[in-house]
Amino acid sequence: MRSTFISSLVLACVSTLVGAIGPACEPGLLYCMDSLLPHNPSWYHDIIYEAAYQAGISSDQIDHSLFRCSDDSNYRAMIKYVKTCPRHQCYNEGEGKDSWCGSGVEEQAYLGC
Repeated sequence: MRSTFISSLVLACVSTLVGAIGPACEPGLLYCMDSLLPHNPSWYHDIIYEAAYQAGISSDQIDHSLFRCSDDSNYRAMIKYVKTCPRHQCYNEGEGKDSWCGSGVEEQAYLGC
């Protein structure tokens, strides 16, 4: 009986987390750093910084970098570093659309958008 209660509690917590992640980090889409953090739990910060660390970029570059969301099938979104944009040139196109950086169409083509 106790294990059923604990299992139900864990499932409820996981469902809450999945719901919180879903709309803000859709697998396959590109996101500017500043568009990820306001919509996600604080642990997203650690995931973003880990992706940046693995890519070898410095902490001052993270704020104007582009990341791609994917799903690791463990109820947490995975975030991969894509590139660092020129300062103040990471553009969020809104929900369901790729963010991009640079001067326009040529950057979107480069990123495979």
